[in-house]
Amino acid sequence: MQLSKVLVLAPVMVLTMACVSLSARAETPIVIDGLLGETLFLPHLGEVLVEGTGVIEPAAGELGINAKVGAVLVVDGGRIETISANAIRTQAHSNITIINGAQLLTGTNTSLSLSERATVLVRDSVISDNISADDGLRLEIIDSSFGGNVRGGSDSRTRLVNTSSGRLRFDDEVVVDVINSEVFGRLQFNSNVVLFVDEDSVLHDQISADHNLDLDMRGILLLDENASNLSGIGGNSNFNVHLRGASITALGSGHRGFGIGQAGTIRLSEGASIEATSHAIEMSDSGTVIIEPGSLVSSTQNASIRHLNGLQLSVNESSLIGRIEIGRASIVSIHDSTVAGDDRGIRVEQGSRVTLSGASTSISAQSGRVIDLGDGSLLTMLDGAISAPASATCARGISLDSGAEARIHGGSIHFMADGCTGVRGSRGRVRMDGGSLTTEGDNAPGIYFFTQGWVNLSGDASITTTGDRGNFNADGGAHGVTARASVVEMDGGQINVHGSDNFGLLGIEDALIVLRDGQVLADASKGSYSLGSFSESVIRILGLADDFTIDIDGSGDGPQPVTLKEGGSVDLADLHPEFADETVPFSGVIAGTWPSGQAFALSFSNQNANLPPGQIILRGMAEPDPGTETVMESQTNPSESGEVVVFVVEVSNPNAAPDDGQVLVTASSGESCHADTPSASGNTATYTCEIVFETVGSRGVSAHFSGSGQFEDSSSAPLTQVVTVGLFIDRFEEVNPGRI
Repeated sequence: MQLSKVLVLAPVMVLTMACVSLSARAETPIVIDGLLGETLFLPHLGEVLVEGTGVIEPAAGELGINAKVGAVLVVDGGRIETISANAIRTQAHSNITIINGAQLLTGTNTSLSLSERATVLVRDSVISDNISADDGLRLEIIDSSFGGNVRGGSDSRTRLVNTSSGRLRFDDEVVVDVINSEVFGRLQFNSNVVLFVDEDSVLHDQISADHNLDLDMRGILLLDENASNLSGIGGNSNFNVHLRGASITALGSGHRGFGIGQAGTIRLSEGASIEATSHAIEMSDSGTVIIEPGSLVSSTQNASIRHLNGLQLSVNESSLIGRIEIGRASIVSIHDSTVAGDDRGIRVEQGSRVTLSGASTSISAQSGRVIDLGDGSLLTMLDGAISAPASATCARGISLDSGAEARIHGGSIHFMADGCTGVRGSRGRVRMDGGSLTTEGDNAPGIYFFTQGWVNLSGDASITTTGDRGNFNADGGAHGVTARASVVEMDGGQINVHGSDNFGLLGIEDALIVLRDGQVLADASKGSYSLGSFSESVIRILGLADDFTIDIDGSGDGPQPVTLKEGGSVDLADLHPEFADETVPFSGVIAGTWPSGQAFALSFSNQNANLPPGQIILRGMAEPDPGTETVMESQTNPSESGEVVVFVVEVSNPNAAPDDGQVLVTASSGESCHADTPSASGNTATYTCEIVFETVGSRGVSAHFSGSGQFEDSSSAPLTQVVTVGLFIDRFEEVNPGRI
């Protein structure tokens, strides 16, 4: 500061008398080393030094020092004590140094009242009350006792080191550092704020700003449990917040961890945690939340994350307690993480995308209704678990609204409660080529579409139900898949029905079920069957033309061959008219070989809650072409957001390279690329294309080969592409002690 200037200037006026009022000349520095009993007036550019033995103690209601523009004040161990007045009041461009045990004691009044462009250093000293300043304040309080608030204007810089303060209130264009300190009041700003709180600091009240807050938070924020409806960090828009090992505890009634508006970015890392009574993180539109390994986000009563529209959420190796509740057009990635909700696990509205990956991922809800997908939304499950406890009362574990789709590639879905359907919806789609879906309760089907749904099973997909059919109306039962006025295509996988009086595949009211491969198992001794077609529904079984047999229960004739020409078909009721008579129970087993070469045996019955039988049609197929195999790899995995990722797709056939088609590579987060100019080597054609991922988190990526005039279509198994923060730049990587 200006201490050296004060000491070298001469001549020096030394004041030791008591009760003397004076005005110093601008060119003469003043040294106070005794008692001054009245206000010291400093004119334009005046300078004063209050030494360790100096005391300014005016009468009640009078200022300690009243300085004009450009004053330089040094209190070096001295004391300024006032009653009902400021210790120091300055006009613009003052420079104040308070050091070495100095004391400014003002009771309940503002200790420092400063006009614009004041520079203040407080070190190893005591300031009893508030500091108030206009625009341009430069304030450092280091290793000192400070019991007041700070009120500054715009373009201010404040640094608290090893101290404490009350409320901090500033306007626009502000930088604040809190280092090894406690703040007992609210940190309140207008706009364009840069705030740093280190790992040894504790905040006891809210951080709030209107717009444009950049916050690096490494310490502790504790909200008063006796207060209500507070947000640990709150404001309107454009927040850029990094909780780096920090914790926010907001356990009062209605308290939230975050309550901010649109266009915000929140990042948790290094074991950061948020614990709140109400929503832990609540935002409005167009936000980004990145939750990195070891983090905890918890709500005791509401959502861990609640957001309106356009959220980009990435959760990696972390725990969320409380539902995720998100609006339209959002992208959610959960990787090796836990989401434990109450009434829901994850709920997204129309046009959103949810990706689950990692074997350790677990999504659950106490109610049993774990995932709700709004209109046109997409769930991609690569791995992990979706589940609910046996005490749940759900009607559906995963709910699909109109146009929503669930793509199950891996992992497990498991529901234990009676009446809890695995996946239920209308006008939606389920594509399952891997993973398992299990229901244990009575009247709990694996998948149930009650109108205009579509289901495709293939690969290693598995659906298992173990409950009984305790309800014999049309909607009852623990069937594997129930299709009401919907379409089911089975190209592989397995359905296994263990309970009584159920069907593996049940079509009612104009449903269409097509089987080309796979196994549907049921125990006829318990009154359960592989297939049921009722109320004008149709089941088509596409097996090899020369290999069908039908064994009618109780006939004693054994399996009887069915003669079909390639491409020909026959209705079961034409072979056995008894099947069409609902008044007479009629059942049996249709056996044969799929075009893939795998044998099948499908039991059937014409009995289902007094519904008239539909159709079961056998169709003869030829020996198939060996087809194609599509395999894909990512050249950069993990990648960074904004980085170009090259995908290499190899399509092969035993006879020749499939080089006359095209490949479409799609990601569950919505990006895609295509290629139609491959290179060929032997029996393999290699296609390449590029995607730039702008959102952080894991997502499934798969390739589909099509458009060939010679070769069949095929798809690759999805891979998990991990996209890291990458271009997310922190301006707080180092604390710069000199930036004030």
